[in-house]
Amino acid sequence: MKVSFEVIATDLMPKPETNYRSYLLRFWRGDEPGFAWHAMLESVTEPGERHYFKDPESLLAYLLKKEGEQAPEGKGGA
Repeated sequence: MKVSFEVIATDLMPKPETNYRSYLLRFWRGDEPGFAWHAMLESVTEPGERHYFKDPESLLAYLLKKEGEQAPEGKGGA
């Protein structure tokens, strides 16, 4: 079986000296009524940093807040 790929860009990831965050994301269903999805976000760039969320909406709110904290001056922010 031959596998091939094409590199479309080499600069998609930020340079090491720029600000970025990398996470491992885990989802699981809880035991409570309705079987709500929970999430855990573990930082790859800051070992030991973990955040737990009761639902996907809380996870999204957290990520949007973190993105706002990273926004360059004059480009949004929280």
